[in-house]
Amino acid sequence: MRSQSRPSLRPASADAAAVFASLYRRWSGDARRLSRESMQAVRSATGSRIIDVLSIWDEREACWLADAPTMIRLDTCDITAFAMHSPLIAIHRGHVETDSPIATFGSRSSPENSSHASQPFFWRSVRPCSYALGRTVERFAFETDGRKRLLALEAHLDDGGWLRMSSFGIDSERSYSYASRMFFK
Repeated sequence: MRSQSRPSLRPASADAAAVFASLYRRWSGDARRLSRESMQAVRSATGSRIIDVLSIWDEREACWLADAPTMIRLDTCDITAFAMHSPLIAIHRGHVETDSPIATFGSRSSPENSSHASQPFFWRSVRPCSYALGRTVERFAFETDGRKRLLALEAHLDDGGWLRMSSFGIDSERSYSYASRMFFK
């Protein structure tokens, strides 16, 4: 008997570098329009559950990569913030590939070996934000500059806490004033 393959429940994912390149072209053309469209797209994810919070880890330096994208992975989509010209950001709502190796920016490692030792940059869960896993996003809020370009996105959670993404990284606070902060320098 021949087995049938089941279709994937998760839509195809895009490569983070390709997403960034596309966003950067659009942002350079009209940052205000891209910001407005991104805010509308993100708001449609209200009511989703948080599955993970990720950013790019530098294995060689044992630290978070500066100006790297940050992601809130929801049960419905990924919300990824990319630094454009700090402190400005662009937001992508869609699925971003996090299992494949990240470009090594001139590293001498071979692309055939995808271990963390040979690929110094990879997506990694941001543990200081792990309390948010399983929480539901009640609403999204945005911070813009005087020209209506995005500076930050906040996901307000069902327990009163929040996650805030900006060009400086991801920042979180639980309800009842228990704070956990992680900034990229």
